[in-house]
Amino acid sequence: MTALQTARRALAALGLLCMSTQALAEPITGAQRKALSALEIEFDRHHVTASSETLKVAFDDACKSGYNLACQRGAWVVYGKPNLDAAANLFDPACEDGDPVACQVVGWQLDRNAPQTSDRDRSWRAAALKFRIQCDDGFVPACYEYAWFLYLNKGFKADPRSGVSRWKNACEEGDMPSCTVMGQFYAVGGAGVTKNA
Repeated sequence: MTALQTARRALAALGLLCMSTQALAEPITGAQRKALSALEIEFDRHHVTASSETLKVAFDDACKSGYNLACQRGAWVVYGKPNLDAAANLFDPACEDGDPVACQVVGWQLDRNAPQTSDRDRSWRAAALKFRIQCDDGFVPACYEYAWFLYLNKGFKADPRSGVSRWKNACEEGDMPSCTVMGQFYAVGGAGVTKNA
């Protein structure tokens, strides 16, 4: 593991810990924040790991705080391993009802499965739409996800600077994964970002 990868993991872990205690703008509640932090680790969204016991405690805390889907972790942990397809099936009705955390899970699943579908661009566009709607509604973690679609042209043509702009704005709103991405770009440069120590 390179020094940059080690630093990235450390920053991401610190960001996830800080986010669990941060108050964010509506529509997310404290229970949703707790659930999202646990789900991001469960499904390896930021290359941060935790023991099964630590995750169980985190989901139990989110459940007791009032996020009912966190109470159903057994529905997506199959033979001791998290199954994103099972989680997306469980979370999809809540996403349809406007739950931004549930839409994150559904979007992750659409994104991950896109290369195996007959029309990957359509699947990527569906995932990007979920993230964009939530981002435009003020749910900052979705902005981090949507920025990747813009930056990498996943499913549609976009100017990479649009992705960079989303990350910058999300970082300014306190989204640590977006700040980590911007820090990496400033360290090494990239499309739409000038290297700036």
